[in-house]
Amino acid sequence: MKKAMFLLVLIFIYSCYAQDFQVWAERGGAFTIGKPEKIIIYVKNTGKVEDSYGIIYTKSATLKGSDASNLINFVLPSNKILNVKPNETKSTTGSLVVIGPIETGSLTITVLNKDNLQRQFVLSNIRAIYPQSLNELNTTLLIFTIIFIACFYPRKNKILLFLILLNFSVAKSSYISITTSVDTPIIYNNSTKAAINIENSGDEAAYDVVAIIDSEKIYAENIYIGRLDSNQQLSKNFTLFISDGIKEGNYVGAVRVYYKDRSGYGFSAITPIQIIHKNFLLSKISLTAKDVKLEERGNTKIPLKIKNNENRDIDAKIKFYLPSEFASSKISYNIRLKPNSEKTFFLDVSNIKALKGSSYPYFVSVEYEDQYHYSEYSVGFIEVVEQKNIKSSYIIAGTALIISMILFFLGKNSKKRKR
Repeated sequence: MKKAMFLLVLIFIYSCYAQDFQVWAERGGAFTIGKPEKIIIYVKNTGKVEDSYGIIYTKSATLKGSDASNLINFVLPSNKILNVKPNETKSTTGSLVVIGPIETGSLTITVLNKDNLQRQFVLSNIRAIYPQSLNELNTTLLIFTIIFIACFYPRKNKILLFLILLNFSVAKSSYISITTSVDTPIIYNNSTKAAINIENSGDEAAYDVVAIIDSEKIYAENIYIGRLDSNQQLSKNFTLFISDGIKEGNYVGAVRVYYKDRSGYGFSAITPIQIIHKNFLLSKISLTAKDVKLEERGNTKIPLKIKNNENRDIDAKIKFYLPSEFASSKISYNIRLKPNSEKTFFLDVSNIKALKGSSYPYFVSVEYEDQYHYSEYSVGFIEVVEQKNIKSSYIIAGTALIISMILFFLGKNSKKRKR
């Protein structure tokens, strides 16, 4: 009887202080293909004590009855929501891009707290179709213009001929756009089967495509894709191996994809990959990478904010993952973070061969260990802009000044001649 009463008391105490919580997300419905949209994930702590949460997700989509989940690309710069007080609501924001037409799709978001209690929310009714492009709109407008001139101004043959020639002389630049994601189950042994999903949503074929796993503790053989045609998507299975003796926890690496255009010019794409060894664990270090602008032949510094939410010193390692179009003098840092402290680092980056007018993703990871291994990453974008020259307004003003002076002196000389 006493044991039963004691058990009831324990159950009562646990129910009073149970770490309960609610989750929900915003944004569903129609998406524009190729346009990133924000997905805000909310967590409300309905328990009695402060809690922290980790986020994992799965995606699904169909097109004409076939699986098209690789056409949904979801990037979550931070998959942690830390230090949520009782009755407090916090959020994290991800970016979802639909890279091809889908009839129906969904994003299943799973949130776990420190006690591995799970809550799920399904962001459903995701759909997208190809929009009318600007070129198509211009062509349609041109057709109506030609018909209008032909009907009402039949003698204006020169204008009609000019418009027809203009339509055929407009140059359309080709491009390659590679999007990659990797599906990896939790690793319980020394290896696991994984799948890489890769898509070329551009209008030009990519050649000699190869994917490489870049990680210190987890590795795989190079994944050869070969030619990837315009609007082609494929999935390829491969095996992931882990180093002997690594600790349970979360590990971060990169999937690097190298490819060439039809003229043999090389490009690269980079995507973060998170690998869970036996147990999903929350990192108590958070970091935030910023979007920056970089001149086509320039260099800059990227601010990185890093925060230790633990009540103890932590020795951590920061790693900087860049596409091959850029370089940095240092890609890894060993740092010591004091309890509940925040620091800002500046990572230098130089442009080697990145193209003007393009945006390239990069990411930064932080890792540390005790009896387990913890990791966190944050994604940012480098936008390559035109090199700054003398502003056109200054050139115009200078030219106007010179012309004014010339006219002034010419007028003065003409007056002298008249005398």
